[in-house]
Amino acid sequence: MDAPVLNSLVKCKKLSLSSNAIDKMINLPNLRNLEILSLGRNMIKKISGLEEVGNSLKELWISYNYIEKLDGLQPCSKLTTLYISNNKIKNWDEIDKLNDLNQIANLNFIGNPIYEQAKEEPLIIVLKKIMTLKNIDGRIIDESILERARGNV
Repeated sequence: MDAPVLNSLVKCKKLSLSSNAIDKMINLPNLRNLEILSLGRNMIKKISGLEEVGNSLKELWISYNYIEKLDGLQPCSKLTTLYISNNKIKNWDEIDKLNDLNQIANLNFIGNPIYEQAKEEPLIIVLKKIMTLKNIDGRIIDESILERARGNV
């Protein structure tokens, strides 16, 4: 499916393009109502093209790709959920780039190389970087987990 066809879906709220061998994200200027974008199981290497949907996008499902960096998410001011498991994220500093996303509550990073090199439980490392999270890797963040992240245990 090409950009002109996708851009004709002006009232679309959820767009699933998973498992389509997509290698590059494209701008979708007419999809101003888009809330959920699913691009999992593709060949995407870079997050881009979200400028036009950033004011409406709440969920980005982009697991099982080849993404190494979390650049390109800045326009997504309403993003609450980011599923980016099983990608190529190697550097813990990448998670710091999510701090500007004030509404982010749900993250999934399982299967990224950063977890393999973690010196403590990855969930705690992620939570230390973004204390506002409610769910990490499918685990609900309760008070006991928050206390561990704060170092009060």
